[in-house]
Amino acid sequence: MRFWGAVLGIGIMWYGAIVIAQAWGARIQPFPHYLGDCELPCWSDVHIGNDTDTKFWQTYNALPDTANHYRTIDVSTRNAPVVDEIEFQFLPSSRLRFGDVLLLYGAPTAIRVSRVGTLTQAVGARQLVTEISAFWANGYVKMIATQSNLSVAQSISPDMVVRVIHMRDVQQTEDLMPVGTRQWRGFGNALRYENSSR
Repeated sequence: MRFWGAVLGIGIMWYGAIVIAQAWGARIQPFPHYLGDCELPCWSDVHIGNDTDTKFWQTYNALPDTANHYRTIDVSTRNAPVVDEIEFQFLPSSRLRFGDVLLLYGAPTAIRVSRVGTLTQAVGARQLVTEISAFWANGYVKMIATQSNLSVAQSISPDMVVRVIHMRDVQQTEDLMPVGTRQWRGFGNALRYENSSR
């Protein structure tokens, strides 16, 4: 009897672990219709610097449920009708996280950490990481994400909320990496970006 009880218990535990893993996987699953999966700088097979704004809007309008994810979308066509910049501003309700973008784009080229204010606790004051900027494709793709949880405010986390993704044509020659950028060194304590060389 004990044997069958143990077998049943193990089976229930395995089933619970599978359900939890599936729920976690669904939570961090990237959203291809938000970003696309073509070579950067590119969005959903719209190549910045090559494709037209007409192609962009046709692609955008064909995707499901886009109105519930973007606060604003700005498409620049200085060399009309070719798209030379796209900026997406995401609604907080889109649930897009830094970890989702990393799964889709890979490791960023560089990162810049912003800090505003301090959090005073019984153990002393500590600085808050309020925002990061991450860069891909040598700066032609930029993502801005904000801290979602002040209890981990000294850390760079995959749960940081994505606010903006900005893409530019690689033909643009202005400096795309602001002062203070550092090589990507992974998630964790933000001090590693302050104390490292570029």
